[in-house]
Amino acid sequence: MQGPISPDAEVVAISTLLLTSPRYHLRIRGSTAHPLDREGYSDAAECTRTWPSARTRVSRLLARLFDFLSAADPPVPSDAIFVLAGRPERKRYGLDLFKRGLAPVLILSVARFEWRRFPELGLPDDGGLTRLVEETYYRRRHFFVTVRAEGACARFVPTQFLGTRREALGLAEEVLAKGYRSILVVSTSVHLRRARLALRRALGELPVRVTYTAVPESDSGIRRDGWSRSAAGWSYVTGELLKLALYRILPR
Repeated sequence: MQGPISPDAEVVAISTLLLTSPRYHLRIRGSTAHPLDREGYSDAAECTRTWPSARTRVSRLLARLFDFLSAADPPVPSDAIFVLAGRPERKRYGLDLFKRGLAPVLILSVARFEWRRFPELGLPDDGGLTRLVEETYYRRRHFFVTVRAEGACARFVPTQFLGTRREALGLAEEVLAKGYRSILVVSTSVHLRRARLALRRALGELPVRVTYTAVPESDSGIRRDGWSRSAAGWSYVTGELLKLALYRILPR
């Protein structure tokens, strides 16, 4: 079963992002006890508060923000690997895990414009993806391509305003239809907390273990140590925060 994240745990995590604690140090001189010094330190003892520099505090806060969003687990063998639509490195990493034998089934979520780059994965066939693209109005194009050793098969997935939520519902349909008992979900690191929330709600009480693994830092376009130095990084991470807040207030 997937491990739920309690609301209290999420509140604590968010609070940790917003609060930083100063470090206190006690400096002692002399030997005469002060009446207010309960530990018997000198009357010249003074309590000083040492704050990290502003740049250091900001760097720590940004790192905590990234870590909060990056709710990732190590990859483990599963019945199926599910790769969320989006950045191209997700599919490459999911395919690598599939080739390494972590699951006998690979499900690739292919969004509106991603079908154009699908041949770059080097699969023997696209399971009918090209045909579905031609038959589907471009605003409604979203597909799941299921890859097995014996071949691939593509199917249409209805679209909606919230893409990750729709993908989660689509995966729940796959679990019900195929009877998967364990799923390895692949995405960009900072996308995983929102993915956890969407999938936890979509899968409900289904008897399936879900593991969430991130594209390695070396292959990802969004990295912990460099995202805040680019406009694209800020846009991506702050966008994830806003979307996560939206998902939390949506009805289940």
